[in-house]
Amino acid sequence: MIVAFEIQTYQGGNWKIDSVYDDGKLAEGEAFRLQQRGRHIAIRVVEEKYDAAAERSTTRVVYKWAKSDSANAKERKRQVSNTNSVRQQQKAVSAAVDLRKAGARAARKKKENRSWWVSLLVSIGGIAVGAGVILVGIRFLLESL
Repeated sequence: MIVAFEIQTYQGGNWKIDSVYDDGKLAEGEAFRLQQRGRHIAIRVVEEKYDAAAERSTTRVVYKWAKSDSANAKERKRQVSNTNSVRQQQKAVSAAVDLRKAGARAARKKKENRSWWVSLLVSIGGIAVGAGVILVGIRFLLESL
């Protein structure tokens, strides 16, 4: 497997290869040195691995820097703050909705409890009426004999 580290600089809207190293630490050190010079708006070190047996190549960025990083960091911090504020508001609204749903569930449960008692009373009444009809029928049969 062949491993190479490219230092790339961002110029004119494109990434251009500045230099190539076979040692990652050395490439990162050189990229840092280029960063300190301040001549480039962005620098990155790309690790490229080539497996000749599999005829496969993989790349990944192992170091990156841009002049805009500090401004971007401030903007990200502001966005995180705003996002946290929105999340807190969403949690408050969600809690209010949960309370409202809990109240609705309690009202339904109370209604269901009343419905259960009514159903029980109607069932007992129906059984009593049925038993009365049966007794009247038996009495009628016994009298007719």
